[in-house]
Order: sequence, then structure tokens, then C-alpha cells
Amino acid sequence: MPVTVDSKDKDTITEQDRNLFREHIERHPPPAPRPGPRRQQAPTVAPAERQGRRRRRKRASSPTPAGIVFKRPGFQQVKLDRLRRRSCAIDNVLDLHGHKVAEALQELQHFLQHCRANGQRQLRIIHGQGKNSPDGQPVLKTEVERWLREQPEVQAFWTPPQSEGGAGALHVYLAST
Repeated sequence: MPVTVDSKDKDTITEQDRNLFREHIERHPPPAPRPGPRRQQAPTVAPAERQGRRRRRKRASSPTPAGIVFKRPGFQQVKLDRLRRRSCAIDNVLDLHGHKVAEALQELQHFLQHCRANGQRQLRIIHGQGKNSPDGQPVLKTEVERWLREQPEVQAFWTPPQSEGGAGALHVYLAST
């Protein structure tokens, strides 16, 4: 049965209200907890170990750890990020292993001219890591990167993921003809 309440009595609880509430609670006890699968507590991990895990996870997901990224001014960062994220379809590959710097740069120049003439824009240049250099420093790798920066038709280049050559290669994106 509906009960009407005066507006001035809204905030006051009468003894009758208290008794009604008690009776209702006594007739309707709270439900028993449901049996079910118990959640196992995650093992406690020390903060230093947790931080180490985060670093390893971040390194594993990084497409080019400590890699080189070059983008010509005016080339959209969004486009570069998209190219780097997905494994792009490479139009042509040049392997410069074993070449001297002068002949490698000459080969590279002919290669870029050939690719531009044929509308090939996404290239892979394999220069090696320089582990067999006399002083242990990568001579060819450094010179190829320097030379590519000077070429106006090169819009961007970056170190590919390890599965596509890693530190021993570069992916190059040429301007359209």
C-alpha cells in the first residue's frame, strides 16, 4: 500500500520506519556467497624485476632498436611511421657486401637511377654491419647513409627489423617520378 509523505517529513525517520526496515531485513537475509572458481593471486614480483620485464617487452616490440631513421623535410611523419610499422613490399634489392666504398657508391648511384626509371620506390640496400672492417668500425654502412642523405630523390630511409636485415641493411623510399 502506498504511503504518502509530507514534504517536511522527508528527512526524518520515524520509529515505525525503523521497525518496518528491521522486519524486512529479518525476513530477507543477504544471499550466501556463490561457490565458484577462486581467483589465484598473481605471484609477487619485485619492482626491479617488473621494470626489467617492461624494458625487455619494449625492446622486443620496437621495430628498429637503435636503428637509423632519416626523413626529408616535408615527408610526412605519419607516412614514415606507416612504412616502418608494416613490412613493406620491397621493389628491388641491392647487396653491397664485399664492395670497396668507391665502387659501392657507384653501384648505388646506378641502382637508384635504374629504380627511378622503372618506378620502383621501395628499396632494400644491404651494406652489412662492418664486422670484417680492419678497425671493426662499419665504413661502408656509414658512407652509404651519408651518401643517401645527399640524394634529393631519397625521401626517407630507416633500419629495417632484424628479420629483414636489421643493422646490416636499409629500407629506402624514393620520391615519385
